[in-house]
Amino acid sequence: MAGAASAALGMGAGAGASPSAVAARVAPTAVAKGAANGVAKAGADSATDFYQNRVTAIPATVEYRNATLDGHGERIHPRPTILGTQTALVVGADDPVHTDRDHRIRVQFHWQRGATSSSRLPHPAGTDNAPAKSDLGAWVRVAEPVAGGDWGGHFVPRVGQEVLVQFLHGDVDRPVVVGAVYNGAGGENAAYNQVQSGAARSTGNAPAWFAGTDGAHAHNVVLSGFKSQELASSAGGSGGYNQLVMDDTPGQSRLTASTTQQDSRLNLGRLKQQNDNERLDDLGHGAELASKASLAVRGGQGLLVSADARPNASGAALDSSEAATSLDMAAESARSLATSAVAQQAKLDQEGEPAELPALKGLTHVGEVLRQTQTRPRVSSGSSGASAGSNASASAASPAGGASASSASSAGGSSGGATAGSAGGDAADAGAAGGDTATAYGEAHFQFSAPAGIGQYTPASAFLVAGSTLVHVAPDVNWSAIGDVVTDVAGGIVLYTDGKGDDGGSRPANQKGLLLHAAAGKFSLHAQQDAATLNARDTVTLSSTHATVQIDASTHILATAGGAYMRLENGQVQLHAPGKVTFHAGSHSWQGPQSAQASAGFGGGPLCDARVRGAAQQGGAVVPI
Repeated sequence: MAGAASAALGMGAGAGASPSAVAARVAPTAVAKGAANGVAKAGADSATDFYQNRVTAIPATVEYRNATLDGHGERIHPRPTILGTQTALVVGADDPVHTDRDHRIRVQFHWQRGATSSSRLPHPAGTDNAPAKSDLGAWVRVAEPVAGGDWGGHFVPRVGQEVLVQFLHGDVDRPVVVGAVYNGAGGENAAYNQVQSGAARSTGNAPAWFAGTDGAHAHNVVLSGFKSQELASSAGGSGGYNQLVMDDTPGQSRLTASTTQQDSRLNLGRLKQQNDNERLDDLGHGAELASKASLAVRGGQGLLVSADARPNASGAALDSSEAATSLDMAAESARSLATSAVAQQAKLDQEGEPAELPALKGLTHVGEVLRQTQTRPRVSSGSSGASAGSNASASAASPAGGASASSASSAGGSSGGATAGSAGGDAADAGAAGGDTATAYGEAHFQFSAPAGIGQYTPASAFLVAGSTLVHVAPDVNWSAIGDVVTDVAGGIVLYTDGKGDDGGSRPANQKGLLLHAAAGKFSLHAQQDAATLNARDTVTLSSTHATVQIDASTHILATAGGAYMRLENGQVQLHAPGKVTFHAGSHSWQGPQSAQASAGFGGGPLCDARVRGAAQQGGAVVPI
């Protein structure tokens, strides 16, 4: 045969060319042989060859490849194809989840045979093609609702779950997991599965939320969403979990994000207690944020807690127009009273004009903070959001809205007002350029606001500490204490009443004023290092209903009226009158000289010693300094 092929290749190669030389320059790709049996037919050509070789060859320098397509364009040796969708079981090591860096998993099909096959049948050849272990087959990709670079869905099927597998273009070597299916038989009125596990390490998986017939399970399929499971309890479904529930019961819509960790949850809409599939007690309407552990709410650029409604999403998120108007009214009331007090000389020596009082400056500053706005330029879908934030500017807005009860707490000084004014031009320019403007506090300000009142209660102690100024402004202020009230002031105190406040006409103005009463115990007024002055436009009355009135002075006592006076000094009594002096008595008894001494209520020693003695007499544990 080789010689025949070489001889055939040598034909036409030219004189003197040996068959071996020709064979070295070409490569045969096919040889067709022909032979005759040597019995010539009648009349046949006696020159017919009894044996022939037909050789197809290509130059030896040309690389040879087998044909992949036939004359009709079809593959001569096509790859195996699989049409449709198949189910498989997720397999892996002993851990509940088995995956690689890219969330690929391993699966075992039900038709595979081996020691741990779904059919429990061995492989006919004796090999183990179904071990249900992590070393089975190749990694299989998992389809997600969204998949992007460092973003997208992340739901990795766990070992034992039944998944749906499709093959890209029918290629058996390109499987993709496209979903998972429930394969269990759940209880009619109970969560979990009647059969927990099966062959090939499969887990019985029944839906967590379903339409039951008894008790709190008796509802239609109104619950939808997502519920996860702790890894250690993946097979049984009885461990801790996280869930996002949408309750579509007519008239009772609810959205709940919750976790069993410290029973933490966020409820929106129709608030309702839920335990797995059970719809239990109603809890109210609106929103609930609760946890058995700690709860923190932080806003690095300000925080608003408001009961002022915003129908139809009117106003910005930090819109505090009601609180700002209430603060304006409070500032005006405080300014009016301060002006009246200054006019009546009810002020400390170091105080300036009413507008310079720390309380009024603080109220004005908070109002400016509440009206500040921030404008961020609009950015296209391809622009970076960070650039928008860096170009934000603030401005002051005009007040709007009605009055409300308001409580404000602000960190920082009075620089917020300057920020609002200086940034107004920038905000206007940004707004004209098509930016978005909204209320944004210019500092880390904490604002409470409610139209119907704010209540605070604790059975233990409550503390209110301010590093700068603490302001209380209200039509009526009531301080009540079952025990003692102690007020310690390092500077001065001014108690002033205008006496003309509106109380609905229940009392005339001349019956108002400043009343200091001690229903039981002592009433003491001390000026321990300076003078004490008691002035009144009308009558001043000093009386004792059951005992005496004692007036004592270390040097002298002087009583004057209409140019007359009585002076007690150095053991002498001096009487002087521009007119006559009249004595009226049932009898006159003139005796020799006598004297009496009285205590002023505190000694002449150091002030600290006097306060220590006073605290000791009262059994007090605290000595005011």
